[in-house]
Amino acid sequence: MYILLDVRVSKAAVDDRLEVQVVDDGKGFDPQIAESSGGHGLQGMRFRVKACGGDLHIRSSAGNGTSVIATLPLPICAQGSAESAPPPQSTALEAV
Repeated sequence: MYILLDVRVSKAAVDDRLEVQVVDDGKGFDPQIAESSGGHGLQGMRFRVKACGGDLHIRSSAGNGTSVIATLPLPICAQGSAESAPPPQSTALEAV
């Protein structure tokens, strides 16, 4: 069985910060349970964003998809810059 999943990735410079959003219409999850379950995915994202002086906001709930928003100061601390990032895209992915 295949489920069509719509994922939108966007970026925008707002004042002296870069906002990166990843939004999907998937099955969603409870972020508090996911972060306390012993995995490192969400904690790792949060750590890397905070290490660059940014903030990470995750909104999700069962049946309602997920929204991940990272806000980072410009210039970005990682190699490269906001100028070299690819343009925002919308894409449909197939998930099993």
